[in-house]
Amino acid sequence: MQVNQGGVQMKRMFAIFMVIAFSVIGLSVSAYAEKDIDLTWVGGGTGGISYHQGAALSGYLSKKASKYKISVQSSSGAIEMMRLLGKKEIELSVTVGSEVEDVWFGNKPFKRAYPNVRSLGVAFLAPLNWVTTKDENIQKISDLKGKTMSPGPIGSSGANSINRMFTFLGIKDQVKLNYLPYAESARALKQGHIDLYNVFGVPPHAVISETFATVPNATLFDFGNELEESGFYKKFQGYVPVILKAGSYPGIDKPVKTYGTTYIFMCREDLPEKIAYEITRILYTDDFLVYAQKVIEGPFKLQEELKKTGNPTAGTGVPLHPGAERAFKEMGFKILSPSVADMQNR
Repeated sequence: MQVNQGGVQMKRMFAIFMVIAFSVIGLSVSAYAEKDIDLTWVGGGTGGISYHQGAALSGYLSKKASKYKISVQSSSGAIEMMRLLGKKEIELSVTVGSEVEDVWFGNKPFKRAYPNVRSLGVAFLAPLNWVTTKDENIQKISDLKGKTMSPGPIGSSGANSINRMFTFLGIKDQVKLNYLPYAESARALKQGHIDLYNVFGVPPHAVISETFATVPNATLFDFGNELEESGFYKKFQGYVPVILKAGSYPGIDKPVKTYGTTYIFMCREDLPEKIAYEITRILYTDDFLVYAQKVIEGPFKLQEELKKTGNPTAGTGVPLHPGAERAFKEMGFKILSPSVADMQNR
């Protein structure tokens, strides 16, 4: 049998050419995959925790020359943040445990459900600080009647919590509410335009520290046992009692009883699993947490403690993103977040 040597040679050359071509294509795809990945993080006001969390992540990734480029934007607060996430206009944000089920199921103040949001883990438990002056002599909840208060900007988690609480306690119409951004709230208290303001934040919070530095008679309102006795925590299970330590701010010489909720890292359901996995791993690395505490110490110090002594998958309120779930399993955490089926069966 005669073999066509030229034909065999041509086939060999073609095969070699195809191997090289596919190798080049593979390299091109790989190179494309390694290009910068632009993500948008939306937080609340520029003085709030969620904005600083995004700024810390963005700064850290920039310092590490990471492929991830995080654009950090401010917003009117938790409602807008979750709407943007649910409508797929952004990739990353933060919400609080008291709001997250409302996002998923479309309860008020949301006009529609967003079951496409997912969690990247719990960051920390945040207390709500009620800042006032000793001159106002606010010793109990009934003393709030007739006062002028800034609960934070409309749509913020702080403002939402105040509206829930005051409605539940039956005093909403007896307290005048001015919805001011946090920094403006502090200035208004200093100038005597309001009697108290509140902000979610872990001591030392910058806005509150500024108040205690410039208002000589500044203090914190202590709820005592009134909220437990009112049934507030049974009605709204996204809130829990919190005790602020003595010395949290100048002149606070004994523990202060207030309440708080979890801060939860959030993303979209359709965020690629690899990205969700890598962002989650970064958020909980020791190296990032050390860096982040230089940006805003309190929240990330608590996140570091949670990582060491708690479980960041407990209290997410909604399912973890599959990428985040894989990351936490690798970190050795038992997955305690609800599944999609759990949410659908509620």
